[in-house]
Amino acid sequence: MPVTKRRQKRHQNPDMTIQELRTACSGILQPHPDALRDTDQIIARLFQQDISWVLSHTDAPATEQTVKQALNMAKRRAKHEPLAYILGFQPFYGRDFIVTPDVLIPRPESELIIDRIKEDLASLTNPKIIDVGTGSGCLAISVALALPEATVTAIDVSAKALLIAKENADRLSATNVLFTLGNLLEPVQGEADAIMANLPYLPQNEIDLSPTANELAYEPQLALLAGDAGLELIKRCTEQSVSILVCGGKLYLEMLPDQIPSFFVWLMTNGLPFTNSVLQDLSGLNRIVVLTKTC
Repeated sequence: MPVTKRRQKRHQNPDMTIQELRTACSGILQPHPDALRDTDQIIARLFQQDISWVLSHTDAPATEQTVKQALNMAKRRAKHEPLAYILGFQPFYGRDFIVTPDVLIPRPESELIIDRIKEDLASLTNPKIIDVGTGSGCLAISVALALPEATVTAIDVSAKALLIAKENADRLSATNVLFTLGNLLEPVQGEADAIMANLPYLPQNEIDLSPTANELAYEPQLALLAGDAGLELIKRCTEQSVSILVCGGKLYLEMLPDQIPSFFVWLMTNGLPFTNSVLQDLSGLNRIVVLTKTC
């Protein structure tokens, strides 16, 4: 009799298939337009596979533990927690970077800086590069791996962020990155060929009006918000870079498209020694400002 009961219990509670789990999780996430995409990423993460594997193994069983984890993750996502924090990583420039609520989630727009800096510094031997406000380390590490002869100094004002960045560097074998705790360029001694700065540039009203405001609330506000219509830290970093960049050295700045004209007016008004150009993001919007120091 005990054996029969156990068999009946097992029969009454069979493991879910992956397809059934997809249906359950996407149901929790409705009416979010990316409900199924997010569901498949959650399941892929738990099975340590890619999404194509999930879609080709919909009849495979999901254990009770996996089902519980997936449903809990879907519930977190339904409360607008960013998927990157739920999964624990974010893809950037072809690699997965560990992310936690202590660091900003890398955005694909920032990859433009990597493409441009590789082109600009390709002819230099042992270039010196600084990444200001490194966060997860995605920019510093991507550049260090793309230019293995470079020395990259990654700076952040947050000790917790630097721990995440160091973990990413160790995991991705970026041995040519040095990590420094400090405010903007204050810790820097000596000259640099290039400076990357993906600094906080959002004014509060931009966050309040954003369609992703609920998700942005989960990210570190220290890495998002800035005064002076979002340009406060960008302007300070630009001023500091004048004494650090070599002649012809470049400063790469990410900002909102409508901030760029006023930033250029500020540059000209203050007579800072830079020529400028602008890179457009994947949506065709002006996004990355490239300043070249004149001599």
